[in-house]
Amino acid sequence: ALFRTGNAPGSDSAFAAGIADADPGRLQFVLPYRGHRKASLHADSRHVALSDLSREDEERAAYHTAQASPCHADLLSRRFTIPKLQAKARYLVRDTLKVTGIPYGNFAPANVGLFYVRTGNPLQGGTGHTIRVCQAHAVPVAFQADWLHWPRP
Repeated sequence: ALFRTGNAPGSDSAFAAGIADADPGRLQFVLPYRGHRKASLHADSRHVALSDLSREDEERAAYHTAQASPCHADLLSRRFTIPKLQAKARYLVRDTLKVTGIPYGNFAPANVGLFYVRTGNPLQGGTGHTIRVCQAHAVPVAFQADWLHWPRP
């Protein structure tokens, strides 16, 4: 299995560190920009940044982002005109790409999404957006209430 993260602080970092300890070659980072939280990247893992994408690939990802989270459609459509919006949009598009994959470089679409969520409102914030992308692309999801009880080898 391959494991993908957006390199956010907190549970994403803990997840990535655990995978890297076991086998960093199975870890993929999708970054909002090159060098994002560089100190937490693992040398033997794979990295791709939005700046590595063609304009066409980025537009496709922005489209899927707006489809999953229509409340951000205006932000996405204006992301190249207002720098602050571009920064916010990069994180949403990054989260979309974690699910949809990238047509090159061995970043295939996800098969399953495993999430650590706020149980009261799992669909809030960037995690909620990523869950909605999974749902829109028929990618099954599991929350910690499920995966914490899976049998261990």
